[in-house]
Amino acid sequence: MERSRLHIRIQSEQGSLLVVSENWMPGWRALSRGEDGQEQAVQVRRTNLTSLGARVVAPNHTIDLVCWPASVRCGLIIRGVTLIDYC
Repeated sequence: MERSRLHIRIQSEQGSLLVVSENWMPGWRALSRGEDGQEQAVQVRRTNLTSLGARVVAPNHTIDLVCWPASVRCGLIIRGVTLIDYC
């Protein structure tokens, strides 16, 4: 199962809000990495009713967005249990 991933490099003089033309759904996670290598989790927000947004705190960051919803995790667990039962 391939997860949805986005890797975005941002150059900004001040903090801002990154809006991505991707449908928001529960399960999106974001990790922000600064020039100094420090990583921090960033809250993913619903913007413009259906788009995906994340806060950019400092200049020259990269943001990694990964979608890994609970429904996929549950599906993989059920699939694993079924395979174990089959063997």
